[in-house]
Amino acid sequence: MLKRMHCQMDITLAITPIDPILIKSSYASVSGSQMPFVRINRGKTFDEVYIPGSSLKGVIRSHAEKICRTLKDQSVCLPYGDEGEEEFCGSRFKRIENSNNLKIVNEKAYNLSCPACRTFGSTYFIGRTSISDAYADPAPFTETRDGVAIDRRTGGAAKGSGGGAKFDYEVVTHGTFRTDITLRNFEFWQWALLAFVLRDFKDELIRIGSGKSRGLGRIQGIIEKCTLAYYDRESSLRDLKDFCTPSEITAYGLSDFNPTDPPPLPDSETHGLRSVYNLTDSWGGLCQIISPALASYLENFDWLGKFKAFEEESRGNFEG
Repeated sequence: MLKRMHCQMDITLAITPIDPILIKSSYASVSGSQMPFVRINRGKTFDEVYIPGSSLKGVIRSHAEKICRTLKDQSVCLPYGDEGEEEFCGSRFKRIENSNNLKIVNEKAYNLSCPACRTFGSTYFIGRTSISDAYADPAPFTETRDGVAIDRRTGGAAKGSGGGAKFDYEVVTHGTFRTDITLRNFEFWQWALLAFVLRDFKDELIRIGSGKSRGLGRIQGIIEKCTLAYYDRESSLRDLKDFCTPSEITAYGLSDFNPTDPPPLPDSETHGLRSVYNLTDSWGGLCQIISPALASYLENFDWLGKFKAFEEESRGNFEG
């Protein structure tokens, strides 16, 4: 369904450390710390501290999964699960293909996937959500902190053969990082899911990086800008199903949710083929209207039941 362009939401999120944060690099750093913060050489800037988009996407997906499981038990898979009721969607597809000598096409993969894989992707198709690396301007403040390994028997400092118990790590203590989040060809429930995650960012409920149980990683995320783009001039909110044929809606298993009494869209700006609407000021009100879409979708979408039925059907066709 990403072969065509229908609707897209772009969000600029400003991330500020509330507690020090540490995202460890796997390489040595000029800082000399044993656990240096991850850095990148970008353009004319060298050794720049940043937050990788992959780290942010992992945190956002993990929190989105928790939200889904809170609303409905076993509503999403486990990305690292390889068996049982919460087996990763990608592992299920691979197992079914290998066992039944078949190829699962994109629309079937999307139809059968759990809400998390539909939104963030799996090993079988790209997700609807992309998240850029987060950079700080001006450069953030960093400092090196000391740590001591504790001997579990004595309760004192551990005595290791490799230089003792002391170690140090580099943290970011102050600064503002900005990342761009894009939600393409979305369904309303995916908008709602992302909105719940971003609300928890704002309320300082999400931690990133290492040392989260040691007082590190708490951040605040504030939406600085939000735009909605359609590839035609629209007067009201629409999602993916509104641009699809009935057969496509069935094939992809799209939700039929429509918001109640949505306000008209603001005036748009034309950017090539796109009509772009600035939703920054109306974001909170629109999310309240869209938010019921997630609970409605989870209540009516039996992801696990559909997958099991498809697996039985595939096994029967193969044996037949």
